[in-house]
Amino acid sequence: MVRLRLREEKFLHEYLEKIFNTSVINRLFALKNEAGSKSSLYTYMKGYHFPLSTTVGREIYELCNETLKDIGYSEREIEFYISNDPTMNAYSIYSFNEKEPHYIVLHGRLLEALENDELKFVIGHEVGHIIFKHALFDRVVQYVYPRFDELPSHIRGIYDLWKKLGEISADRVGLIASKKLDASLTSMFTLSSGLDEEYLKFDVKDYIELVDKIIIELSEDSEHIFHTHPINPVRVKALKYFYESETWKSISRGQPPVDDPEFEENLEKIIRLLKKYPTDPIDIASLDFLAVAGWMLMMADKEASEEEYNYLINILSQYLYWPFDYLDKLFEDDPEETLKRSSEFIVKNYPRRARHLFVDLIPIITRDRKLIDREVDILLKIGVENLKIPLHEAVDMLLSGIRNLYAPFH
Repeated sequence: MVRLRLREEKFLHEYLEKIFNTSVINRLFALKNEAGSKSSLYTYMKGYHFPLSTTVGREIYELCNETLKDIGYSEREIEFYISNDPTMNAYSIYSFNEKEPHYIVLHGRLLEALENDELKFVIGHEVGHIIFKHALFDRVVQYVYPRFDELPSHIRGIYDLWKKLGEISADRVGLIASKKLDASLTSMFTLSSGLDEEYLKFDVKDYIELVDKIIIELSEDSEHIFHTHPINPVRVKALKYFYESETWKSISRGQPPVDDPEFEENLEKIIRLLKKYPTDPIDIASLDFLAVAGWMLMMADKEASEEEYNYLINILSQYLYWPFDYLDKLFEDDPEETLKRSSEFIVKNYPRRARHLFVDLIPIITRDRKLIDREVDILLKIGVENLKIPLHEAVDMLLSGIRNLYAPFH
């Protein structure tokens, strides 16, 4: 099942877990649960949702367990519940107490709208989230940063992308459960639209053609980045590519998954739509300017601190989802020419942006809790010569930044 997982989603998951030291925090949560009493979640599920069993809701219960068998799931027990919520939805709850089962909740409205194969896709998708342990990391992030907008910009962008790719990974498990692309896409359509297919005279072929058109439009638009789930057209296209791949064909024959380079290449093209890249000329110029100027300031004392480097990554992440590769290639060209070209464009076309960019650079010289003359001189030179900010104004902004940010003994 691990081979089914989207490779980039797994990579980002491991990257984020390393940053947050997830294993340490989850171990502490586990120690907290060792008391052995039933959690409030267990009580809530029993008290507020309708449990499926061999005696109550037997047909749906058997379908749920048949889905688990088709997927090959054999880990901790999963209990299934029905909610009277009128929306078209389903969700999984990963139980952090190892003495309790996991839970999957199906809204009653969904059961009325979906055929069995379609429902299997939905159940399989939720089981996928449990298999890949997405909630284990979600819990850590939400504990350390209760509010999404409090996340550092780099982590916020990577976390958002990982969440979207996690949905695509779970879709693959859903496809294994339903075994049918049409049924899988129909269930995705029903969940996203909130309507039974009969109301819109839904046809899978027409839907795929519509998705192809939308994908083209999205490729020309960057205003689709921050949402909980991937844009539905991207999910649909990703699942269709997977269904047509040699990887899926080997799985459907009961054989181990095989690699399919053409499939991976096509998949990367549409996943790119979920990634943040600068498209506007001013954003491209700002990225180039901050990267070179920031690097010059960071290396002024010949040794970049971790705090300085992390800050630079964060400000570059406002424009680019993965700045590391960009920084690696930055000096393949002449950095001074890049600084000159980008700053001239900014001053000529967006002069007000110049002061904001200058302020963005100030924390780099204060992050290591040291003030060095060479760093100050370089920053003032960049402000005056490149950004055309009058010296007295640049000094005032720098002093204000130092007053707010500088902590020499903290």
